[in-house]
Amino acid sequence: MKKDRFYAKKPTPRFILEFRSYPLAADFPVIALLNGQFLFPKSRSLPNYMHFHNCMEIGYVFSGDTTLAVEDQTFPIHAGDLFLIPPYASHITFQGDGENRMDDPNIEYLYVDAVRLLEKVFPASIDRIRFFQHNSPEFPYVVHTGENERAASLLLEILQHMREKKECHQDCIRALALLLLTELEKSLPSVTSSENNSPQSRQVFRLSAAVEYINDHYMEHIPPKTLADLCFTSLTSFRRIFKNAVGLSPLEYIHHIRIRKAQILLFSTEESILDISLSVGFSSPSSFNRRFAEIVGMSPLKYRNYCRSIQKKNFVRSEFEL
Repeated sequence: MKKDRFYAKKPTPRFILEFRSYPLAADFPVIALLNGQFLFPKSRSLPNYMHFHNCMEIGYVFSGDTTLAVEDQTFPIHAGDLFLIPPYASHITFQGDGENRMDDPNIEYLYVDAVRLLEKVFPASIDRIRFFQHNSPEFPYVVHTGENERAASLLLEILQHMREKKECHQDCIRALALLLLTELEKSLPSVTSSENNSPQSRQVFRLSAAVEYINDHYMEHIPPKTLADLCFTSLTSFRRIFKNAVGLSPLEYIHHIRIRKAQILLFSTEESILDISLSVGFSSPSSFNRRFAEIVGMSPLKYRNYCRSIQKKNFVRSEFEL
């Protein structure tokens, strides 16, 4: 069938892959493409023109029927459905004849960096939001009408705020986005509730400087004493507070951050596993492979093959201009 070219594991010579990069602000990593605001030329919207982004995409179908292709899977979507695309997952929406629906006025799109939006506020949520950041065959790309009305309502409210941009709209959107991601978590079969491990707000506040430092310097050697000093507490107290709040020791947390960064690189680039292990702060491939298997449950190579079907060796890059 003609539409098979959208998700073939070995693209035909006419297959083109585009990287659409969105410049999300550090303090407010959320943007939207609303009706009439799609800036990509129609000349690029070819039937075999898949693309991927540097952030999560959430779309809402206002009317009509279309098809979503993600990597090597396809899903029918209808009016009232919303869909999620993790960062760097190759995808496209099209109708029966394969016409690209990126410029379809019946669909609006929200783009979010879930990690940057949540990690400094909820440092214990790494494992919870990890499912939004990394593709897998079990990822619930489509939430159909009636499956999660609360999530649909929150998404519509965010889109409306993005459209009106009234005073304090960023604060409203930030709060709604947190609620939306929490609600969408219910659609992730692998995610378990972490309510019993949720840190007390005062503990999180005390750790914020350390968490921010780790996120900025995870690839370097970070002495625990440096983190304790940032929180104005003794090393013994810091380790106890961190463990109670996050559920991990400071060193374990650093390893989780490094592995999460490695997962993004394994999925989104063709860098060698050796180069990735060194870039995220591991001193040797063996220690990286061992730690990766402990946290993810499989080797880096198996993870790379498990999470995608389309290689990103040659692609066209498009910068979204605000």
